[in-house]
Amino acid sequence: MLLTDKYNRIHKYLRISITDKCNLNCLYCKPTKIQSETNRKDILSFEEIERLVKIFVYKFGFKKIRITGGEPFARKDVTKLISRLSFIKSDKNFELTATTNGTLLKNIVFELKKCGLDRLNFSLDTLNRQKFIKITGYDKLLDVLDSIDQAIEAGFENIKINSVIIRGINDDEILDLVLFAMHRNITIRFIEYMPFSNNFYQEKVFISSKEILEIINKKLNITPIYNSNGEIAEYYKIRDSVSKIGLISSISNHFCSKCDRIRITSDGKIKTCLFSPISEEVNLANYMRNSVEDTKLIEIIEKALKIKKFNHPDLISIKELKNNNMFKIGG
Repeated sequence: MLLTDKYNRIHKYLRISITDKCNLNCLYCKPTKIQSETNRKDILSFEEIERLVKIFVYKFGFKKIRITGGEPFARKDVTKLISRLSFIKSDKNFELTATTNGTLLKNIVFELKKCGLDRLNFSLDTLNRQKFIKITGYDKLLDVLDSIDQAIEAGFENIKINSVIIRGINDDEILDLVLFAMHRNITIRFIEYMPFSNNFYQEKVFISSKEILEIINKKLNITPIYNSNGEIAEYYKIRDSVSKIGLISSISNHFCSKCDRIRITSDGKIKTCLFSPISEEVNLANYMRNSVEDTKLIEIIEKALKIKKFNHPDLISIKELKNNNMFKIGG
């Protein structure tokens, strides 16, 4: 059974947040030291996460499951969850991945590989220690760099770095970040700065993917890669390198027409779009905790997807959304 919306977009990618807690305070995500407002009892249990993943994989044929946060590895015993979800792969083939800030991986990278995690994406916006402190609020750059190198050593393939570029802060490091990725034969993706609640978004610090591409083009020989897999990033091959450059143009050139993803927040609410209002969220956790059977849960998920808009709101509307915090949604 395929999961489609009213525009016949087939959905096959689930991003599920397992915590809204994070040990960093990144400018574009959680710039002030906002504490989690979600009660611990409301956070999805490992059993509930496993149940939802099974529904999306077994019933809807999803091909990719991404664990997000907050910082997912801030949650206790996360390797046990990885093992449980990985066991599902013995019946159904799908990619199990995670996005992380890399600060808490130092002693568990090899264990994650053994548990069955297929791939890791790292958030890394600067290679400068002082800038890292300015962006995240903490002196943790060396931990992130060590974790990336450990992930390579552990045998993780197709590692990606996600970099949010902000004018006047790290736009002078675009080429340095590309070279960092090239030296490690990994992919780097540049993400446009997006407005969310409490991240003090200002248009004057926004830098578009087009401008980022122009900066790279002046120094490196790159060619576009045709993409037919519904990827949201536009990828470019670097001459004489196995590394790729990706551009995610969420604001300047949205990719809504080929969106194939669904998000579930750490407290069990389904979001059909990163920028969908709270009024369109459906609380799957409440249904599960009221003993709703899988057949009914499947109907609820299908119905929730039918209200998905063709594209996200305009920039002005996005900026006015309330309680639309990136760290709560899971990116």
